[in-house]
Amino acid sequence: MTCEALHTGARFLATSLANLDCQGRTIGSYGYGALAGSGSIATTVTSGLLALFVALWGLRLLEGEEPHARDLIGAAIKVGLFLTLATSWPAWRVIGYDLVLDGPSEVAGAVGMAAGLPGATSDLVARLQDADTAIVMLTAYGSGRLTNAVARSPDLADSASGVALPDQSTLGWGRSLFLVSAIGTYGLARLGAGLLLAIAPLIAGFLLFSGTSSIFLGWLRALGFCALASIVFQIAMGAELAMLNPWISEVLQLRQDNVLTASAPTELFALTGAFALALAGVLALIARMLFMPAFALGLPSLADLRRQYPQQSTIAPASQGLVPSTPADRAALIVNSIESTLRRESPAQAFQGASAGERASRAAQPAEQGRAEVIGTSDRQGDRYRRSTLRTSQAGRRRDQS
Repeated sequence: MTCEALHTGARFLATSLANLDCQGRTIGSYGYGALAGSGSIATTVTSGLLALFVALWGLRLLEGEEPHARDLIGAAIKVGLFLTLATSWPAWRVIGYDLVLDGPSEVAGAVGMAAGLPGATSDLVARLQDADTAIVMLTAYGSGRLTNAVARSPDLADSASGVALPDQSTLGWGRSLFLVSAIGTYGLARLGAGLLLAIAPLIAGFLLFSGTSSIFLGWLRALGFCALASIVFQIAMGAELAMLNPWISEVLQLRQDNVLTASAPTELFALTGAFALALAGVLALIARMLFMPAFALGLPSLADLRRQYPQQSTIAPASQGLVPSTPADRAALIVNSIESTLRRESPAQAFQGASAGERASRAAQPAEQGRAEVIGTSDRQGDRYRRSTLRTSQAGRRRDQS
């Protein structure tokens, strides 16, 4: 498909944008046809990936695994998307090609008409070309500083404005920034979209496997970025025309009246440079929004806490908290509490009940040995203090003797 050739002069910007649009559409449609056609390398690769996907599912069924309904539905969706992207151009043209290449202009047109921006009614390219032509005329006129026979402006400060930047080079840089921001942004959106649309048959194979699905999602994000870049281009250039057209009309009128406009070159450079930076910043924000990593708080998960502190978890399940404890459980808790208390106090009690010589010998022992003593726990603590006979009072004994 032959696209419109570029022309210098009054049609340079319009023919450049038309050529970029034609190139993006041609790459997207004819490139897809070349890769999805029978006998191409892409078709062979995608067919092999589909056969591998089906074979893996067959092995899972032969091993006796019963797939869940969610897995079956997910696999059917994957195969359907794969066949749509890799083999069906009519379906892909509706859900992908036209959506990415034509959808942004409709969205930007609706926003532009509501905001009253120039170029919202499908005449943005013509308006951009008119603005470029006006800038060329202003460059030819100059600011009037180099002409002796000019009428001075009533504003005395106007005669000294723009001295830091040469008039002609500043006007040239202003037009250059205007052309670069328009052609560069539009070329990024259209050529990028065309290339991504063309490789759809290759990318479709990455959708079948969970290990490569991230590549497919990245391709979708890139398509979304190109579509949003087209919207940003049309809205931002419409806003620039809304500011630039009245200003440049006033400057041209003053120059035709032979009035000095010494500040016009610097003002043009500032306007076009600011909008070029704004376009780059908005595109960077969109890229950050689409390609930012998954949000995470950086806190350890519950599984990590359980691995780090396996014996220190004191959180009981909710179901256990609702069940009342039995008397046996309460008795066991009391016994364990008494055991721990006796275990802590038994060294001190033994030390107090010993003789003077034993106390001196124990005090002479190193502290390490004292700490190293381990009380045997084969028998339940407190058994030696337990009475083996029943406690009886004196009145009971006298009664038993009589």
